[in-house]
Amino acid sequence: MLTSTLTAASQTTPPSVVRELLHLAPGDKIGYVIDGGEVRMVNASEDRPEDPVVEGFLAFLARDLKVHPERISLIPESLLERAEALWARVDIDHDAPIEGAIEL
Repeated sequence: MLTSTLTAASQTTPPSVVRELLHLAPGDKIGYVIDGGEVRMVNASEDRPEDPVVEGFLAFLARDLKVHPERISLIPESLLERAEALWARVDIDHDAPIEGAIEL
């Protein structure tokens, strides 16, 4: 296990091996992915590959909401009824533990 020390100002310097593996340079951003009681550090400055389908859909939504800002709060009653009918047949235990990795 690699370690670093937390200063009184709540700052730390990642070990050189970590900086090399994550391609970190001065000024880069560090991201923290929390998974249960563990934290994974990632280079948040690296360009993430964009998904053209998702990007296109988000652009469509942005254009549509500029033209029709009232749509942001409207959900058709028929859609709510269909959703309620679907989940009415699903037994959900809201107190059951969640299995597998969770990323927020």
